[in-house]
Amino acid sequence: PLFRVGGDEFLAVMEGGRADELAGRLDALDTSLRGVRLPGVAGPVDVVVAWGLADCAAAADLPAAVARADGAMYAQKARRKTPVG
Repeated sequence: PLFRVGGDEFLAVMEGGRADELAGRLDALDTSLRGVRLPGVAGPVDVVVAWGLADCAAAADLPAAVARADGAMYAQKARRKTPVG
């Protein structure tokens, strides 16, 4: 299931998915969204998706897992804004 939790933030619950396995898929998504051609835009653009993952073993642990994933997403956003070099 996919839930909108606010503004442009969504929560996907992937039963049986493990954060370490899903990270590779999301890295591939990030790569595929670089240099995308959009209708009405003169040149290619990089579409950026900030994401965070957290494992959750039981339904009772879901709130804590969501908080960890949210924190990971904001940490990723901060890393992307930090100049390299």
